[in-house]
Amino acid sequence: MSRRRSTSRVGPIGIVRAELRRFWPNDVPPADWPAWSPAGPADEFQWFTADIGPADEPAADSFQVAVATPRGLLHRRESSAHALLVERFEPAEVEHAVREFIGRCTAGSWDEVVSLLRTRMIWEYE
Repeated sequence: MSRRRSTSRVGPIGIVRAELRRFWPNDVPPADWPAWSPAGPADEFQWFTADIGPADEPAADSFQVAVATPRGLLHRRESSAHALLVERFEPAEVEHAVREFIGRCTAGSWDEVVSLLRTRMIWEYE
């Protein structure tokens, strides 16, 4: 996946929509992730890498995103500001929460989309 710094390019009708290209856990082998199950699915916190780009372009930027259960956040207050919450820490539910957040990130330019993504994610250029 090609990497690039953000540009202020505007989409064809003035709207730029974020699209998830790749998504993988930082601490679980990616090949194991679809079938992975935590010891305590109601008490979990993990970091993930997400490659996200404008829907109409092949390039993407990398973001770090924390996903946790409410109980999982209790033990990690220092990281809770960015975390996306899930009730049960299961691969399908985690990916759904990430895709849902990314899907709400639309704006007039990629710079503005990145600003929206950064409310819950850490951008590779920070």
